[in-house]
Amino acid sequence: MLCTNSLSQGHAPVRCTCPTRRYCRTVEPSKLDPKAPKRPVIPLFGGGGLHRSSSEEKRSPKTFLPKIMRGLSRDKLHVPKDGPSDVEDAEWTPEFLEETFRDIQKSLWHVFESLLVGGTTVQKTRLKVFAANVGQNLGFQKGEEILEKSDSTELTFDEFFSFVQTEMLDKIRNECMGNNKKANTNIDFDNVHNVCWMLSCNKLHTKKSSGNISLKEQDVFHIWRVFNFLAEHDEDDNPIFPLNLHPEEAMHLCSLLIQITGQSSKEDQVRKLREAEPFSFQALKVLFEESFLCDLQEDEISSGLKDLFSKVVLDVMKKGMLAKRGHKVKHWKDRWLVLTPREIRYYTARDEMEEKGVIKMTTSCKLEALNDKAKPNKFVIYTTIKPYEMCTVDVKTRNEWISEIQRAIDHCDRQIHFQRQAARGRRDERRNRRKKAEEEARRRKDDLEQKEKSQKELEEERRARAEAEARYLEQAALREIEQKRLKELEEIKNELERLLEEERQAKRDEEIVRALQARILEEEFSKREELEKLKGEQEEMLKCERMKRQGLEGQQEEQEHKLKEAQAKLDQLEEEKSAASLKLTEASEKLKQAEKDRTRLEERVKLWQTPTIGLARPIAPKAAPLLTHRGQGAFCSEDFKRHPSDDDEEKTPNFGNLHIEPPRSTRSNDVFDDISEGAEDSENIPSGDLKMPYESVPIPTS
Repeated sequence: MLCTNSLSQGHAPVRCTCPTRRYCRTVEPSKLDPKAPKRPVIPLFGGGGLHRSSSEEKRSPKTFLPKIMRGLSRDKLHVPKDGPSDVEDAEWTPEFLEETFRDIQKSLWHVFESLLVGGTTVQKTRLKVFAANVGQNLGFQKGEEILEKSDSTELTFDEFFSFVQTEMLDKIRNECMGNNKKANTNIDFDNVHNVCWMLSCNKLHTKKSSGNISLKEQDVFHIWRVFNFLAEHDEDDNPIFPLNLHPEEAMHLCSLLIQITGQSSKEDQVRKLREAEPFSFQALKVLFEESFLCDLQEDEISSGLKDLFSKVVLDVMKKGMLAKRGHKVKHWKDRWLVLTPREIRYYTARDEMEEKGVIKMTTSCKLEALNDKAKPNKFVIYTTIKPYEMCTVDVKTRNEWISEIQRAIDHCDRQIHFQRQAARGRRDERRNRRKKAEEEARRRKDDLEQKEKSQKELEEERRARAEAEARYLEQAALREIEQKRLKELEEIKNELERLLEEERQAKRDEEIVRALQARILEEEFSKREELEKLKGEQEEMLKCERMKRQGLEGQQEEQEHKLKEAQAKLDQLEEEKSAASLKLTEASEKLKQAEKDRTRLEERVKLWQTPTIGLARPIAPKAAPLLTHRGQGAFCSEDFKRHPSDDDEEKTPNFGNLHIEPPRSTRSNDVFDDISEGAEDSENIPSGDLKMPYESVPIPTS
């Protein structure tokens, strides 16, 4: 017996020296195909560079095997090929190649991250080693030469992958999609994932795990492949770096894991993951270790993760133990069946070590359920080669197998990957939900903004209304104050008119008073013109204020100030009037005294005219005409002469009841109207203008 583990690695056929045959298969030497292609040789990685020991350099490149690859072959990891199992008859579609290349890109990213020392770039010399190994597994010799086209000494991951895609992956796609579509279908893409895992496992997997369990490297590799398979993509279905797993995908994986391992009691922990943050690979690994694998045995953990990997990555539709009847030897034997979209593999046991055969799924395959008394749950798969008779333990299991096999037959010609299609559907559903949520949030935001805008407009309208009402109340109060002031001015006007009438009654000497009154009137006319001008300005200001209906506080204060000054002027005029009244009273008293003196003088004149007896003669007064600083006084000697006539009393001036009436003017009342309406501008009236100069009136001496 020979070890196929050694044969798959390119060694010469030798007898199996494995300590246990758990991870390798043995075959008869007669069954070996000497023409079968050997696996490509993968050079050694160490210390970030490519090197060989002195003993290894002497070996042939075909027999060279790196130390880190020993004991971790394809058979040990139980990794079937991702591509079609029948290499000679398979054809790779563009969709399959695109999905495979995206998976390779994710694996390459992990290696690139493990090579990062700091920053986002890696030295080109270290990447050359990486590119050489990737190229050898993809069928390209001297893959490190693709980086020679770059002038930079350091590359980012996008730059590195662009070289890999241009120089390797695009060439594979062109060869497969050209006339010779079977040119490179013997490439095993799983080797690329295996190499990437071995180069990045030192960083991704540590022997000391969290919790009470320690996962094997093979188990962590299964988690790593599942993580890469379900990592998030963008809308163009390109991987999003750094790679993360959406919480819903983590829930899906955990649900599958507890379903496989029979831990239905942990469904509550799965539902709690909905609100979690996106998971990195390390976070997903810790989640499995602490929450869903901590209560399992080591073999249960390995079996559960292997089944999870098979179901998700390898798209195993169903597994189970069925009874199969031999085609030549009609005996029923238990076989472990593994159903994929393109084939059914059956093994002798659950460990899937010894494969007994493969049933290819084609569109010509037929299914038939048979009711046999000996085997009541039997069904037959009719293929172009031979029929396969199967039997399950119950009807439910048979119906499930028939349903899944029929589903595989219906889609076998399209190379469809059900798990990838389901993952894409979940991503699209999440994307649609996210778009709907964003649209709903945008709509709510717009509604909220519109509502806030309406509220602001309503508040502004209320504020404007309140301000208008406040201005209206303020203007109403101002109007009331103005009306009160107008009433006061009207009263003052009436009082001034009364006083003016009284003053008019106090007439003195006609000529002096007329001249004096003429001067006073001229001054009053000038003041009146000023007041009329001020009144016109005030009327214009009042009109502007009524038209605008807005509070002009500055002008209002100025008008109030002017009004106060006018009030002060009026008060001053009142005081001056009072002083003039006092002076008028004094003049009246002086006139009364002058009247008395005149009476005495008349009596003396009578005495002078009365003839006396004897030599006594009255002495006539020889007073000169009374003069003042303004000329001849109002009273002179001529005024004291008696003119004999019938109306002496009418012609004789009565100084006791002197009435002074200035020339009347039709505009005298307008002056007080102006004063009442525009008292604010009365500050221009000089004080003392209404004083009557009675000091110049001469009083005759006795």
